[in-house]
Parts: sequence; structure tokens; C-alpha cells
Amino acid sequence: FSKEHTREFAALASLPPRMNFLEKLLGNLESAALKRTHVKEDIDTELEGVRSALATLPHRMEHLEKLHEKDLQALQAADDQITRDLEPMLESRSEIEERLRQFEAQLLDVANRSWWC
Repeated sequence: FSKEHTREFAALASLPPRMNFLEKLLGNLESAALKRTHVKEDIDTELEGVRSALATLPHRMEHLEKLHEKDLQALQAADDQITRDLEPMLESRSEIEERLRQFEAQLLDVANRSWWC
């Protein structure tokens, strides 16, 4: 055999380990590509969920604003009712305070007259 043949045989002999390495490398690349595809699909699914949530956001905000408005109206109605309920009591209190002032004035008048007598 010539040196050239020897080199060719050596090159041929080294092919199986190189082929094994290349097959493993190709398998790893395919596995990585498959994982990348799954990750991309997961991201796409998440993005679709976010897009869907964003699409419903204006409707949700409108609904919350309506609920808020209803709550404010209910609070105002309750406040108005409490005010109506308390008005007679406040008027009565004012009358009672006025009567007390008059009674105190009368007591002072009686006490002053008793003192001078």
C-alpha cells in the first residue's frame, strides 16, 4: 500500500466515530429545536391569553365603573335617608337645648331673687 492509501484507510477508519459524533450532535440539535418549538407554542398560548384578557379589559372597566356608580348612588341614597331620619332628632335636640337654656335662666333668676330676699 502506498502512503496515500494508508491515509485514506485511516480517514475511513475514523469515519464511524465521527459519524457517531455527528449523529449525536444532530439528535441534540433536533431535541433543542423540538424544545424551542414547544417553548414557542407555550409563549404563543400565553400571549393569546394576554391578548384575550386585554381585549376584555375595556368591557371590564366599563362594568366596574357601572358598579362603582351604583355603589355611589346607593351610598348617597343611604346618606339622604339617614339625614331625613336625623333631622327630626336634630330639631328636637335644638328645642331641648333651648328649653334647657330657658330653664337655667329661670333657675338663675329664682336663685338671684332668693339671694336678695
